[in-house]
Amino acid sequence: MEKYNYVEAVKENVRSYIRDNIKILEYISRDEKEEIISNGVLTEYMNPLLVQANKKFADIENWTAEEHLCHNFDLLFKAVNVFGLDFEQTLTGQPAYADGIVRCYVVERAVSEVLDEYEDLLDIEE
Repeated sequence: MEKYNYVEAVKENVRSYIRDNIKILEYISRDEKEEIISNGVLTEYMNPLLVQANKKFADIENWTAEEHLCHNFDLLFKAVNVFGLDFEQTLTGQPAYADGIVRCYVVERAVSEVLDEYEDLLDIEE
């Protein structure tokens, strides 16, 4: 099994968010873009995390999340520490919850990298 690349996966979500919201991103600074995009993508990740007890997380989502986490426990460990969570409790919860924690952890990096790629398109000034 190939190691799942969370940063690349989140970058795809960031690109999608930019495509969907290009008009509101046109005339603001890079810092504002980073904040708006990060908050938008984080909201997409956080909504399911806040309702983790809900039946929304089907077995297939948890199975996929387990596969994503399989070779990424280093990232999960870092994310849990940064967010001040309990590692053991995170592991015993829904795999989709742990997957979402890792995605939230890499959002800022992914946003920054995508904005670097899109500098000309978004007319980004430092």
